[in-house]
This record gives sequence, C-alpha cells and structure tokens, in this order.
Amino acid sequence: MATSLSVLILEDREADAELMLHELRRAGFKPRWQRVETEQDYLAHLTPTLDVILADYTLPQFDALRALHLLQKCGLDIPFIVITGSISEEVAVECMKQGAADYLLKDRLARLGPAVTQAIRQRRLREEKRRAEVALRESEARFRRLAENAVDLIYRYRFVPTRGFEYVSPAATAMTGYTPEEHYADPDLGFKLVHPDDRPLLEALMQAPMEVNTSFTLRWIRKDGTVLWTDHRIVPVRDEAGNIVAIEGIARDITDQMRARMQLEEVARLKDQMIQNISHELRMPLTIIKGYLGLLLEGALGEVPDAVYEALKTLNRRTEEIVAIVDRITTLYGLRLSGLPIERLSLSELVRRAVALRLDAAKQAGLVLELDLPDGDVLVEGNAEQLAQALDCLLDNAIKFSLSGGHIAVCLNRTEDMVTVEVTDTGIGIPADKLEHIWERFYQVDGSTTRRYGGLGLGLALVKDVIEAHGGTVWAESTEGQGSTFGFALRRLR
Repeated sequence: MATSLSVLILEDREADAELMLHELRRAGFKPRWQRVETEQDYLAHLTPTLDVILADYTLPQFDALRALHLLQKCGLDIPFIVITGSISEEVAVECMKQGAADYLLKDRLARLGPAVTQAIRQRRLREEKRRAEVALRESEARFRRLAENAVDLIYRYRFVPTRGFEYVSPAATAMTGYTPEEHYADPDLGFKLVHPDDRPLLEALMQAPMEVNTSFTLRWIRKDGTVLWTDHRIVPVRDEAGNIVAIEGIARDITDQMRARMQLEEVARLKDQMIQNISHELRMPLTIIKGYLGLLLEGALGEVPDAVYEALKTLNRRTEEIVAIVDRITTLYGLRLSGLPIERLSLSELVRRAVALRLDAAKQAGLVLELDLPDGDVLVEGNAEQLAQALDCLLDNAIKFSLSGGHIAVCLNRTEDMVTVEVTDTGIGIPADKLEHIWERFYQVDGSTTRRYGGLGLGLALVKDVIEAHGGTVWAESTEGQGSTFGFALRRLR
C-alpha cells in the first residue's frame, strides 16, 4: 500500500518535477504535491503539514540555500533535499552544513525514494528527541519545585570523579543550620554533621553492599550544637558497569518522634520496675503468711478446731493463688534468660510433674486430666523453673475455663528436630475475633469472665514470653462453646 506524502517541489522545469514524482511513486509513495518557482509562492505554501521539500539548487529568481534559510527562519522542521543538474563537492557540503537533509543529481534520481525515507525517519527521531527533552525539562522543573519547597532534606552526593554534593535542597538550612552552598563547598560536611557515636554506623553502611533502597537513622549535630534525629532513605546511582558513582537520598527530621518514643520507653521501664518492686515487696509477707498457715495446718502451734481448720485451708489455698500471681508478674517483668541457669533438661519429665501437681485441682473441679507422653526422655535446652511456670499456666487456664464433667488432655509429640506440647480442653472456648489477642498482657476475653473465673490475664502472656525467650513458638485454636487447644514448640536436643 502506497504511503501518503505531502511534497513541496521548488523547480522551474515541469518535466524535472514529473521525474521526481515518478521516482517517489516508484519508491512506494503517493505524493500530494505542489510545484512553486518564486520566493513568494514558496513562502505561501510553507506549512507544518509538509513531509518533505525537494528544491532545485538554482532557480531564475532565487536558489536552494535561500529557500533553506527561509524555512529555518519560519521555525519549521521539514526535511529539505537539494536536487540539481550539477553541483560541486564544496557546494554540496555547504548545503549539508546549512541544514539540508541530502542532495541528489537529477540524472541519478533512483536514490530519491530512500533519501526521502531516511530524511523523514531523521525528522521523526528529532521530534521524539525534542519531546523527550521537553518532558525531561518539565520533570526536572517539577522535581525542583518539590525539592525547593520540601520540608525534608533532599540531596545527591557523587563519589566520582571527585567527592562532593551535586544537589542539596534549601531545607538543609532549617534542618542543619548549614546552607546548601556550605554543603557544596565542603565534601565532608555530611560526615561531620553525624554524631560521633553514630559515625561507625554510617561508615559500616557505606562499606557494605548497598541495596536498591537503604534506610537508617542517624543523629546530626546542628551548626548551633543542638542534636536532631534524622531518618534517611538512600538509593545508589550506578554506572553502566554497575559501580556506584553517587547516592541520592532524603533525610527527615524525626527528633520529636524519637523524644516521644524515648519518653514512652522510660515510662514503660519505670512501670515495669514499679511492678517488680511491688511483687518483691509482696513476696516476703506472703512467704511469712504461708509459713504460719502451714504450721497451723500441721498442728505445730497447737490443736486447731475443725471449723478453724477448714478456714485455714481456704486461706492457704487463696494465699497460694496470690503467690502464683506474684510469681507470674515477677517472671513477666523480669524475664532474662541470660541471668538464669540454662541447662539440658527433660521436657517430658517437666510435663509429667506439672500434670501431677494439677491432678488434685482437676479432680476437685470435676475434670479428667490425662497425659500422653512418648517413650523415653524428650530433651530440650532451657530454664526448668520458667518452663515449669509456663506449663502450669496452661494447665491452670484449662482447669479454670472447663466445666465440671469435662476433659483435659496433655500431649507431648516429637519430630526429628522439634518437640511440641499441647493442652486441649472441653471448656467454654474463645470467640474467633478474640483469639489473636489472648497472648497480650492483662487481656481478658470478657469482663464477665474475669469476675466469674478470676485472674489478671497474665498466664498466657507469661507462656508466650517464656517460650519465645527459649526460641520457641506458641499457638492457639478454639471453638466457642466446645473448647480450646493451646500449644508450644521448642527445638529438640538429640
């Protein structure tokens, strides 16, 4: 199918123009053409819709170079091809220098089709380049407007051929006290800003393999000596060989957020310390109370009437419950495995003891408590006291929330590398939308449950903290009204 072509022919001989049109048709073009001879007609027909101009070098009234200059003066980018009967090499070179796309001799017009095709292709490439340049300038202008008005500090730092800042946004002045010009003048200012305690971190980051997007936090020392916290996001700029030649980054002042976080951390630390102090203060009088209750129950302080004896048993049981709560609080807020004995121990023996200690409580609650253990010892590494507490919490939880006539099963399973413990009950269960929160400290599924069953909501939180401190994981499954399964997994020793 012929390609439509809008052609302006500057030629005083009609026969020569017909030869040009013949070659264009033969090359697969369908020319829409106009022939002009004078400068006035030429200017009248110069329009942006033209695809190509074919011009005889010499005309009676003006020549091709004049026509080319007029075209350029109009600001039009239309391929201009010079066609003449004879031309010297010097004239041909001059035409090309002045902006002609090509030149041809009239007795060699067979090359006209390819010459027009090439000229149009070059024009299209120039247009694409111009559009790309315009888009790039607009993009750069948008970026500069954003950067110039951003609160965050935006920068580009080059490493080759010489180190230094290539761009620093005006926000630098407000953030650091140093102007962009001061950054440009001192290639090391970015490093000098960093707090001495944070410089090793920066050095390590610069020496490590840089990812596509790297984030980190540094303290900067402002020009006035005050310290601010900054959050950084940087990306590497690489050359064709993959070498990092620069970095582009954004720095944000997060001083207010860091101060708020540190204040919250200090409040949390003081709270934990206060709770631990209270727990320790309670432990001594509770120990004394429990000791005297034991003496009274044993008759070491004299005979006790039956009615008083039953009351003492109730007091002793409640005292043990309080001691258990204090122990849980102490464990939760003072959990530090590094400060406690870690040993190779039999988890199967710990589970067996924990179940044995809870058999009476289960029986009094009208529950059947069963244990399923594999043959032989199942060994783990950990702290026996804390793991025993975690197991007791799981059993206590199952007994507390199971109705009389129910069933509790404790099962220990092992694989080649892991060991799991699951406690399954036929208790009241947990609503699905509450299940994800049960491991949180002081969380209660329902306030009415707390009043009916007691407790502070610390047991499962203690289990989670203890098991995770041992490098393990916890989980829970439950169906409301049918029961629950709580479990944990630890790495097995061989």
